Amino acid sequence: MHPNNIFNSGYDFLALSEEYHELKPLLFKNEYDKWTIDFSIKKNARLFNEILMKKFVGIDYWKIPEANLSPTIPGRLDYLYHLKDLLGNGPKKIFDIGTGASMVYPLLGNKLFDWKFVGAEISTKSIDNAKEILEKNEIPESEIEIRQQKVKRKFFDKIVLPEEQFDASMCNPPFFESEEQAQSWNWKKWKSDQAKSVGTLSELVVKGGEKQFITNMIQESKEFKNQIKIFTSLVSKKSTEAFIEKECSNVEVKYLDFIAMKTGRKESRIAVWHF
Repeated sequence: MHPNNIFNSGYDFLALSEEYHELKPLLFKNEYDKWTIDFSIKKNARLFNEILMKKFVGIDYWKIPEANLSPTIPGRLDYLYHLKDLLGNGPKKIFDIGTGASMVYPLLGNKLFDWKFVGAEISTKSIDNAKEILEKNEIPESEIEIRQQKVKRKFFDKIVLPEEQFDASMCNPPFFESEEQAQSWNWKKWKSDQAKSVGTLSELVVKGGEKQFITNMIQESKEFKNQIKIFTSLVSKKSTEAFIEKECSNVEVKYLDFIAMKTGRKESRIAVWHF
């Protein structure tokens, strides 16, 4: 985990349960004699993420439809801390591709770093939920704006306005190539509610998987090199790096790097490129 991450030292479950009583029935001591909850139960993980957003981020209302992803907060925050290392201090404007129903990156970045965001999303249902979160937390459009991406398989076209400038773009892409892959992962991840998906198909599945999704993004990014200073994307699989390197070479990217990330047992990386 990034050394500046506010969750770097873990959680005080007992203290949190005193403040948020709904957590108390979920507590137990693990094999290391430490208080915790069972994160493999979906409703536990969702509740805990809501508590973290309320306690540490100042987001009092953060409800996400059952069908949508409920992102873990420390890992998402890690991405933002690494992006902050690249951009430095001061006001920034970030373009979030596929912001989702949770709108987690804009909320974290705006509240903790005072950055402004434009979040692009293709699903109208996710947009409606994201706008409800903004409204109930009294966050104005001048701080976080949600725009609908109406052109499929496009990332910037018709959504980044002419002459608009961003310090960086970010993206947590769909990782799976098929619904079957996503469902298999879902069964491994959760003890309960295994028949239900952990996210919608648009959040989890894309033709060609993440390698096709990110290489398409790299192709289009060349057209917006004068409006977005740095392009970034999460990369789940190590094997995807070779495809990214090849596509960056094809479109004459001047700079490409991969930033390693590790939260708990999960290892991933951030691809960073600019022209």
